[in-house]
Amino acid sequence: MEHHGVVESGHRTARTLTRILGVGYLVAAVFNAFYTLSVADTAYWPDGFGETTWLAPYAWLLEHVIQPNGVLFTIGLVVFEVILGLHLLARGRRAEDGLLVATVFVLLLIPALGFPNWLVNVGLAALQLWLWSVLRHERLGRVRAAGLPRIGSAPR
Repeated sequence: MEHHGVVESGHRTARTLTRILGVGYLVAAVFNAFYTLSVADTAYWPDGFGETTWLAPYAWLLEHVIQPNGVLFTIGLVVFEVILGLHLLARGRRAEDGLLVATVFVLLLIPALGFPNWLVNVGLAALQLWLWSVLRHERLGRVRAAGLPRIGSAPR
């Protein structure tokens, strides 16, 4: 019985951390909407933008696509962060999906960042993936406990 309490406590912690991340993405959206968007013209991007990237395609993408379209890119980023934040504040499958998308997002940013900035994204990706696994395990455990068939399983 004690094991059940520990597991439930872990699930509660994971749900709380997921919601905190959701608030974090919403705060980032507000920051990007009010500050980054106000300076998102080409003057905002420093000379040599993209030189700290690890992969040549990232440097080209940053310099030739994102930099010249800073306002449009920032608007897209704000919309993405709002949608992501709302997913992380939700429950169940929506929060799980949000965690997977957030993990892919921060992993895709890593090659664009210089050292040591990318280290934060590695830690954030690991945290988000761990939270996803805990929430998924919790949801699938409820499905099994209810005796509901899993999607794709043969009828009994």
